[in-house]
Amino acid sequence: MKKLIFVVLIGLLINTAAFAEHPDGLGFGGVLNFGWGQFFTDYYSGYFNPGLSLKIPHVPVFWGFFGNLKRDSVGFGLTGDYYIIDKTFVDEDRTNENGTYHLKMGWYLGAGIFANVDIWDYWKVFNVGLRIPGGVSWYIIEKLELFVGFAPSVGAWMVEGYSGLHWLANAEMGIRYWF
Repeated sequence: MKKLIFVVLIGLLINTAAFAEHPDGLGFGGVLNFGWGQFFTDYYSGYFNPGLSLKIPHVPVFWGFFGNLKRDSVGFGLTGDYYIIDKTFVDEDRTNENGTYHLKMGWYLGAGIFANVDIWDYWKVFNVGLRIPGGVSWYIIEKLELFVGFAPSVGAWMVEGYSGLHWLANAEMGIRYWF
C-alpha cells in the first residue's frame, strides 16, 4: 500500500506541468493566516498572522512571510507551498445586465513547509514542519486573484532544553496581483 501511494505521488509530481493554471509571472499580495493548534503537551494556542504572499516567476513555490501575533507572544514565520494540483474549474465569458465579463475560478492542493520563531518574555521558540495547503481562487479581474484556503500542519518545536511535536489547523485568506 505504501508503494502505491508513493508511486501515485511521484506521478503527480512528474505531471505537474499538465495541472499548472496559475500564471508564471510575478504574483504579490497580502494574506491573513489564522488558526489554532496544540503546542507543548497540553498548551493550545490561537493565532492571527498578517503577511505577504509572493510568487516568483519560473519558481514553482508560493511563498508567505508572516508576522506572528499570538495571545502571549510575537514572532515571524515563513511558508513555502508547491501546488501539486492547480486546476481551473470555471474559465468562461458570462453576460449580465451590465455587459460581458470573464469569470475564472480554480482550486489547488499541494505540499509545503513552514518555519516560525515565537518570542515570549525570555523564551524563543523555533518550530518547523510540513503543511498540506488546499483551497479555491477567484480572479476578480484578469490580474487580481482572491484566494481562500486551509492548510493542516504538523511539526516540531524547540526551546531551550525542550522539544516536542505539534499540530496546527491553518486557514488563509488573501489577495494577489499578477504582474
